[in-house]
Amino acid sequence: MPHGTPDIVRPFRWNIARRNELGSLLEGPRAESWPGFIVELRRMTALAVARSGPGTIVFVGRSLESSFDYLSGIVEGVEPRFPLKLLQVSFSAVRDIEATAAQSPDKIAALTAYLRSEGLSATELTIADEPTTFVDIVATGGTFGTLVSLLRLMCRTEGADWNVVERRIGFTGVVIAGKTSPNTWRWWQHEPWVAELKKPRISNVSIPGYLWGFLGNNAEKVTRSHNLWRWADPASRSPDHGDEHTRALRLAVSLYDQGLAREERSRFADELARLPEMRHAWLRRLVTALRRAGGRR
Repeated sequence: MPHGTPDIVRPFRWNIARRNELGSLLEGPRAESWPGFIVELRRMTALAVARSGPGTIVFVGRSLESSFDYLSGIVEGVEPRFPLKLLQVSFSAVRDIEATAAQSPDKIAALTAYLRSEGLSATELTIADEPTTFVDIVATGGTFGTLVSLLRLMCRTEGADWNVVERRIGFTGVVIAGKTSPNTWRWWQHEPWVAELKKPRISNVSIPGYLWGFLGNNAEKVTRSHNLWRWADPASRSPDHGDEHTRALRLAVSLYDQGLAREERSRFADELARLPEMRHAWLRRLVTALRRAGGRR
């Protein structure tokens, strides 16, 4: 590596499309779900796609990895290509990104190098053909706020224009469904970082509380959490073969395979077609592309 350039610590995650690399890891029980899980996952994922709008969708952290794996199967081989990313990062131990940068510059350097390797540098966000929308389970919106602070910091480091980056990003929060009224608590109305954005592009997907709790708190995950203490740790590049992670891997493979199937792609296209966002030409094109693509299985 050139002097002063941080080595990239890309957190390991199995590529579930490459079955020859998984071998015996696929033998054994899958992580638990329930018979109607795929129906609820399909609906939630369709809403997240429609509400996020055109461009790249970035699932943040591990909470929505089931959506990422399922959607990866849905759009595999579909033309035009549907840009989809999983940003493996946790900000749970970070309260102030500027303070963290001052106290642990090596960790911030490693994290920003990882973002750049995923095509999410401030510079790349400004020149991308289409916007980028970050999607995550939301309780208070703190993860999104920390991500915004990190992108501001990257703008200064890279000499990118924050005003341009701000116009190119959006956020979709997956929240617990509740009664709608003028007094309903809405997370984006209470987050200072939202008020600092000139024209924030924020959407929400409401799901039942039990599904939100399962995805955010109880579901077994394919990987360990990539938190502050692991951002610069070379061990993050290595797989974890613990039972929890291998069970979750088998579920991820199952969801991906379901997404490849002709019948499931048809159901997903139908789910999208029922949404009011079908008034937008980009979503109509996606539905047409999914139906034309058929299935891989």
